[in-house]
Amino acid sequence: PKFRALFAREAVLASDWYRARLAAQQRRDIAEWEARAANLEKFLARPNYADVASRLGISGRLTAARAALATARAPGYAQTLIGTLGVDPALVR
Repeated sequence: PKFRALFAREAVLASDWYRARLAAQQRRDIAEWEARAANLEKFLARPNYADVASRLGISGRLTAARAALATARAPGYAQTLIGTLGVDPALVR
């Protein structure tokens, strides 16, 4: 019973290793949204692609990427990840 208790949902969610996985997930999400926003900004900065950018709605996508980045940077973001697997901290810088 003592060993099995280690794998109870409440025990897992309260563990330090699980919190580390959520913090790593937050760092990964921030890095992903920063990269997406940077790529969209680079695309918009190319004047010869202005018509394509307009047709594909790149400005709107950039706005959405910036909003997602702000959400991922929010202090309470890790709390929204509770119940997910998170990510192995060894895989994230």
